[in-house]
Amino acid sequence: MRFRFLVWGLTLSALLVGCAPAVSLQPLYTPQERAKPVAEPRIEGEWISPFIDEPGKDQEEWLHWMISREESGGQWLGYYKVELRPGKPESHEEPKVTTYHVRLVSAGDKLFFDADFEEHAEGQNKIGRDDALGLIPTHLPGRLRAQQDFLRISLLNSSWVEENKPDSFKKMVHTGSDTDVAVITGSTEELRNFFVQNADNAEAFPREYVAYLCRPGADCVLRAYEDMLANTPDDDELLGSAAIFFLDRGNYARAAELRRRRVELKPENGPLHSELGNALLLKREFDGARSEFAAAEKLAPGEWFAPEGVVWSYFVEGKFSEAAAAAANYEATKKHASVDPILLGYFSLLRLGRREEAGSWLKERTAQYAGEAEGHIVLLGVQGRINAGCPWLPAAVAKEPEREWCWFGQAMENIAKGKSAKWELDRLVDGAPKNSLTALAARIELERFSGSPKK
Repeated sequence: MRFRFLVWGLTLSALLVGCAPAVSLQPLYTPQERAKPVAEPRIEGEWISPFIDEPGKDQEEWLHWMISREESGGQWLGYYKVELRPGKPESHEEPKVTTYHVRLVSAGDKLFFDADFEEHAEGQNKIGRDDALGLIPTHLPGRLRAQQDFLRISLLNSSWVEENKPDSFKKMVHTGSDTDVAVITGSTEELRNFFVQNADNAEAFPREYVAYLCRPGADCVLRAYEDMLANTPDDDELLGSAAIFFLDRGNYARAAELRRRRVELKPENGPLHSELGNALLLKREFDGARSEFAAAEKLAPGEWFAPEGVVWSYFVEGKFSEAAAAAANYEATKKHASVDPILLGYFSLLRLGRREEAGSWLKERTAQYAGEAEGHIVLLGVQGRINAGCPWLPAAVAKEPEREWCWFGQAMENIAKGKSAKWELDRLVDGAPKNSLTALAARIELERFSGSPKK
């Protein structure tokens, strides 16, 4: 007869990290710890856990937590009551609350937890751990790192357990679902020893199986990224995503630092040099950026952004002769045809006072352009061959890059005519993404005219 397991812990794990961690038939805590429970006041209170991949967006606030001591008659029962609610509940849905009883375990100078499902409620409809007859409840063990305003919850990777289980675990039982879950059959002592031995193993507790909790109002995604980088500083995928996060936040120095580390780990990877060049460009280290673009082109000829980045670097630095020359040497690849070098070459010639040459350049390159439709619209819009005003496309259709080029193009035309371009440049900068090179160029133009220091 095949056993069926009530893996209530997986409800929690799915809410936390959308994964399939290992669960256990036996608890992580001993009878002695039930009699003398472990307390950690820093975990109590209200918490928010974010979507790490959705910083600054509506989905960022993922789960709302309330952690409190469970008491009876003023006496602590030895475990914590953990209530989870959606961070951004749908207005038309019944309130959803999932409750767990969590005991803390201190072993080998580390802090762990053992979570038991208690109840899930949607409005007046409730289901508890005793409502599913004939099924065996399991425990969800994990590691907990607690600070006053920051919690890190780590769960155990089922696949890793399957490949690295000790002989004492005897056999692993699987749920038979699409994503197999390891159900550990070992004793409490064996389970504790396994956790202590692998507490700092990044493969046993990978970052995909980690959830972060912060106090409401804290910059939790930032804290989470810094924590991940501290624990796995040479994880290439993490370095890549963290660099994008810091670029989006406008922290170009940190992004460049992370991308430089990727280059150090993979020095022969051309695109990584190009990415570092982009971060240095945003950081306004123009010579350094061009050096990285040159390395990218040498290692990976045809790497699409490297030659384009060189044009950008000269333009935003104000070296318009060099920018025009680099734009003239730029050749679009079959996989990537960009309007940026065309427009930057045109604007460079305008800034050099070579207006007739600039007009001829733009018409010639527009006729040769074989890219996406949006690029054609931008080129035609800059030439005034589409209705005046910005953007050229309706708001529901136009993408952010097209809007940026529209305002920047009008600004460059005004500057070439000796007119003020502050209104257009301010309009472009306001609300522009932090990683936008067009917005960077607009900020630098504003600084040139105002003499204000860079921000």
